[in-house]
Amino acid sequence: MTVSDGGPGQEAQNDPQGLRGAFEYQASKGLPEGSQKSFDEMKAAGLPVTISDWEILLSVYARAGLPDDAQRTFHAMTAETATASEVAWQALLIANARAGKSVGAQRAFDAMTDAGVSPDDRCWRTLLNAYVKAGDLDGSVRTALA
Repeated sequence: MTVSDGGPGQEAQNDPQGLRGAFEYQASKGLPEGSQKSFDEMKAAGLPVTISDWEILLSVYARAGLPDDAQRTFHAMTAETATASEVAWQALLIANARAGKSVGAQRAFDAMTDAGVSPDDRCWRTLLNAYVKAGDLDGSVRTALA
């Protein structure tokens, strides 16, 4: 599989079936299953998959609050691209927070900082929200005081 920077005009030349458009449509509607199916079809057709494509798929799982799918996608992304962008880390945090999985959010946060990514305010708020949603007052206070 090829990872690309998604240069201008590349999609039209390499995607006569409109698979990328189908993927982007499914993702824009926030449809996890359709987005994953379209993403898999793009890869199977040999289309170049961009870092942005991976981030879009991760964001779909984040918005849907599906941390297991986000984690699986994150691992696949890093295995294929050797890249874990800030957007990817944030999507992993958001997926866990929306699901109320404070332990998963904390693990993602810790892994992110261990990888040398400095958390911004949004990351801290997302981690705090994960503890709040999980009803973990102690975790919320620890995060707020950090």
